[in-house]
Amino acid sequence: MKSQNELILAYLRKGGTLDPMKALRLFCCWALSSRIAEIVGKSGHVKMLAKNESIARIPAHNKSTGKRYMQYRLIKAVRNAKQKD
Repeated sequence: MKSQNELILAYLRKGGTLDPMKALRLFCCWALSSRIAEIVGKSGHVKMLAKNESIARIPAHNKSTGKRYMQYRLIKAVRNAKQKD
């Protein structure tokens, strides 16, 4: 069975965006920010991202309740190809 970190990273790599409620619903994850910190290699954990990957934190706001929260999305850096003269 895969860990929550592996499931979350696979979901993000498929182009998904996660917020805490969606992570709870999909992966039974109560602490998404902690899982993200582990995935990016903070908290003494091994970094699970490739060199060209990073996770963006996107502030969000629930208009009906006024609560603020974070959404997370995987971003892949595009390298510039060296041009030959």
